[in-house]
Order: sequence, then C-alpha cells, then structure tokens
Amino acid sequence: MYLRTAEGLGQAPMRYGPFAGTLGDNTLPDGIREFLNELRNHKDLKRLLLTVTFHPKPLQTWLTFGPRKQAILDLLLVNNMLEAPVVFFDHLRRISTDLQKKDAGFRQQIDAELQLRNAMIKAAGKVGIDRDKMKPFLLEPLFTPEVEDYFLPPLALSFANKMLPPRLVQRIKNSAIPEAHLVGLGRFLRRYGEVLQSKDAVFKRVVEQERHKRQQVQQEQKEKAKQAEEERKRKEQRRRRK
Repeated sequence: MYLRTAEGLGQAPMRYGPFAGTLGDNTLPDGIREFLNELRNHKDLKRLLLTVTFHPKPLQTWLTFGPRKQAILDLLLVNNMLEAPVVFFDHLRRISTDLQKKDAGFRQQIDAELQLRNAMIKAAGKVGIDRDKMKPFLLEPLFTPEVEDYFLPPLALSFANKMLPPRLVQRIKNSAIPEAHLVGLGRFLRRYGEVLQSKDAVFKRVVEQERHKRQQVQQEQKEKAKQAEEERKRKEQRRRRK
C-alpha cells in the first residue's frame, strides 16, 4: 500500500494499515488523539491533511486547526512530540490516504492542489528563462534560511503578483492552502538564486555585497547592544554607591 508524500508527492511505502474507529490511534499521546477526534467532523480536518501533504515543512505553518485553533508546533510541543514529528505526520498521511479512498471530493481536491503546484512551478520556471527578470526577487529568499521558511510566503507572493499570470495567482490565493504553495515557490526562488550564483559572476558579486552589508548591520547591532548593557551596568553601580 502506498501514500502520497509531501516531497514531490512521490510514492512511499505505507507502514501501517488505514485508521479505523478513531482518528488518533493508541500509539499517540492523549492530547494528540483528543485533537484529532475533535477534527473528526470539523472543516479543518481536510485543510490539515492538505497542509501535511503539500507544505514542505508543515511543522512551520502559521495555520491553526480545530475548534481550539491549535498550531501544529504548539500541539507537538505540549505533547512532547517535537523531537519526533514524523510519527504525527505519518499518521496524518495514513488518514489522508484512507480518506481519499472513501471521499471522491477530497481525492479531487488533492489532485487539484497538485495540478496547481505543478502549474505554479512551471510558470515560475518559464519566467526564470530570463535571469534579469528573476534577479530582483532572489536576494531575500537567498538570505532566508530553511529554519525560517515561514517568512517566504510574502516574498513569493510579491514575485507571483508581478511575474506570474493573474489567473494563476488568483488560483493560489483561492487555494485551501495558499501558504503551503507560497513556501514551495519561495524555496524555488531560493534554489534558483543558489544556482544562478555559479553561472552569473555579476549576480554572485551582488549577493556577496548584500551579505557583507547584512553582516555589518548585525555587527553594529551587537555593538549597540553591548554598549547599552555596559551603560546599564554603570548606572547600576552608581546607584549602589549612593
């Protein structure tokens, strides 16, 4: 048996059988099972499953789910699963696989989101044929590390609004999971910028200049913080002498 994976929706072996009875099996913490059972008939269930399927890093999503509006990061943190999120995500993917067999509408929604993602990346690739058109949108994604991918959506949306077909942009905005698609697009821009540096000496110099400028700003901020702390200590010492 196979399931769709978040990375490219390829096929990966399914370790366990489909869920039955309850959305949270007995291997999960009580808080996780309670959360999943609250979602049984909640509109957010499908949105959660779509997020886990399409978001490159679902742990980083800003979205909240369920009647208590819980974020995935917070949910796993309070249930001591932050060190092993794959257990939670694998369980959700099994639920998704089973639901697709039972719910034709959800299966069609999965296919529609996959088509949208493919169309988005294909359109961005066409823009990328002209390096000069891409360059203005590459610096910020390049300086956004993977651990901060949650900052990518507004950068990707800016690119989409200016460079992608309007109808496609509207499809992204109307998606049930626009954030997931925009993170994916932002990662595409970052990777494009990484590759471009090896092929375009001028762009590489621009990136190095930007890196140097950012390092200078960081150093200045550290110096100011250090000076502020030293001044605080001097004031504290003068106060004690009085």
